[in-house]
Amino acid sequence: MKYAILRKPHQNVRYFEAIKTLMVNEVIITAKGLKAQISVPVYESIGGLELLTFTCDELTPEFQSALGRVSSNLILFEVVGELLRPVMDGLKTYFPEDLSRILKYNGKTNEDFTSLMLTVAVMSSDFAGEFDQKLSILDPMCGRGTTLYESLIRGYDSAGVEQDKQAVSEVDKYLKRYLKYGKYKHEASHQTIHLSGTKNGTKYTIETADSAEHFKAKDRRTVQFASGDTAEVNKFYKKNSFHSVLTDLPYGVQHKGGERGVWVDLTQTLKKAGPEWFKMLRRGGTLVIAYNTYHLKRSELDPIFEAAGFTALNTGVYANFEHWVEQAVNRDILVYKK
Repeated sequence: MKYAILRKPHQNVRYFEAIKTLMVNEVIITAKGLKAQISVPVYESIGGLELLTFTCDELTPEFQSALGRVSSNLILFEVVGELLRPVMDGLKTYFPEDLSRILKYNGKTNEDFTSLMLTVAVMSSDFAGEFDQKLSILDPMCGRGTTLYESLIRGYDSAGVEQDKQAVSEVDKYLKRYLKYGKYKHEASHQTIHLSGTKNGTKYTIETADSAEHFKAKDRRTVQFASGDTAEVNKFYKKNSFHSVLTDLPYGVQHKGGERGVWVDLTQTLKKAGPEWFKMLRRGGTLVIAYNTYHLKRSELDPIFEAAGFTALNTGVYANFEHWVEQAVNRDILVYKK
């Protein structure tokens, strides 16, 4: 049977064209993670629409649900002769998608790109078959929390570390405000964590649920975030706790507000942090990193994370994620496995 995906539109036409390959990769990785046999996806015009098409013997409910999480998927169709039949049954998010889209600020990672990283991380791990269950995701450089919000939208537990205390405070304020106005039951707490030397960090914990009934029954999701050095992530969270670790590295471009400011030597930071990130992952888990190729190179990063114990996934579609974002940013994705 033949299926087709209509991509979400994007206001930046050049970026929209640049990321066409990303959706192909995302669909292939999703199919491989669930052991679904599909043809190589290709773009073709049907009824005046540019659609990503592929064939498969059977669109199982599991595979259909997973395709619904593909970041650029607007509508999934079954191609019946010259007709397109929408196949969107049963697609439901745990939290509304506006959770990650309301906040607007300079330097914010596009929500759909974060969603793509999340799909790649989960579907490349040994936990791909559990994609619709309560997995645990860590962003060790979480900024103002886009990864945390995208994880909650999917019903995952999430955790983050960020050195910018103001950014962490804004995550706390925004999430509480969102839950309050949306009338979602939640409990919030925070604690002081002693770090190296005389430094202290603050760890915030918010528990919530998609309904009052689930909250009362203790069927909840946890969002945690902390102010501190990413190399001291072990001070905030337990080892072997996360199914995937993903982060969008600073691009080396000074953004207003300092969330993604210039790092003096990011590679030195990663050499210290890499082994700690490795410890956070469960066996079979994945590390997914986005970075600016104008400032960092795969040839620099692979040795750092391989020395930390990771195995690089760098063949096939994994070698084909590089894409243009803006004048100062050409982005790529690296995937590693524990």
